[in-house]
Amino acid sequence: MKVALLPSAALAAPTAAFYALSIVLLVLGGTTAFAGLPGGAALRLWQTGLAMCVIFPTNRTSTDTTFAGELHRIGGGLVLVCLPLAGWQVARALDAAQLGTWTATAVAASVLFGLAQFSWTPLTDVRGLLERVALAAQIGLLLVIAHAPRRRLA
Repeated sequence: MKVALLPSAALAAPTAAFYALSIVLLVLGGTTAFAGLPGGAALRLWQTGLAMCVIFPTNRTSTDTTFAGELHRIGGGLVLVCLPLAGWQVARALDAAQLGTWTATAVAASVLFGLAQFSWTPLTDVRGLLERVALAAQIGLLLVIAHAPRRRLA
C-alpha cells in the first residue's frame, strides 16, 4: 500500500495564506538569526528561494509542467541548498559542533528529498514526507543558528 503525502505547496486557498505567512515569518526570522554572522550571500539566496516558492505556484502533477511551476522548483532548490551552505559558513566561523550536526542533518534531508524528485528512485513514494523532513531540518538549523553564541566572532 502506497502512502503519498501531497507536497506542502498543493494546499487549499485558506491554507495557502497561512503557508505564505509562514514563509514571510521564516524570511524575517532568518534575517534576525543571521544578524552579525557570516553567510550573508547564501542567506539572501535562501530568502529569494522562499519568496519564489510563495510567488510561483507549484506544478499540479509531474507530467503537467508550467513555467511558474518550474520557477517554484528552482526556488525550492535554492531553499534546500542555501540555508545548509550558510549554516556551514557559520559553523566554521563559530567552531560549533551542534551547528555542524544540524547542517549535516539539513544536507542529508535535502539530498533525500532531491533524489525523490527522480522517478527512478524508490523515494518517489514518500516525496511528501521527505519534503516535510527537509523543511523541519531547515527550521531546526535556523533555530540553532539563532541561538549560536555571537561572542566567539569578536
